[in-house]
Amino acid sequence: MVLWGLAGLHFSCQPEAFQPLDHRGRPALYTLAEELSGLSYQTLRNYKSVCEQICLSRRRDKLSFKHHVKVIGIDDPAIQDDWLDQAEQKNWSASDLCAAIRLAARTEEPVKDKE
Repeated sequence: MVLWGLAGLHFSCQPEAFQPLDHRGRPALYTLAEELSGLSYQTLRNYKSVCEQICLSRRRDKLSFKHHVKVIGIDDPAIQDDWLDQAEQKNWSASDLCAAIRLAARTEEPVKDKE
């Protein structure tokens, strides 16, 4: 869905602290976006969060928004990219990607300190 990318790109450029607030105390930009898109405030916040963590140049057009959501818990952008690459190459669903990430986390051996 192209909308999440556009929404996130615009929202991520607009620091909330500097936005005027609407009658509910939310940034007015969200009110406008809700009216134009028909999406909920929380959905727009989710889009913004993902878009802040995965910049436009790193997003995969062939993968869904849900795929990108599955990797934002990974701190290293290079590892996020590796997982997104695998999902794209192996034609994984977002659920498949999540399962692969969970499996890899369970099978990783803890790093031992050298003495």
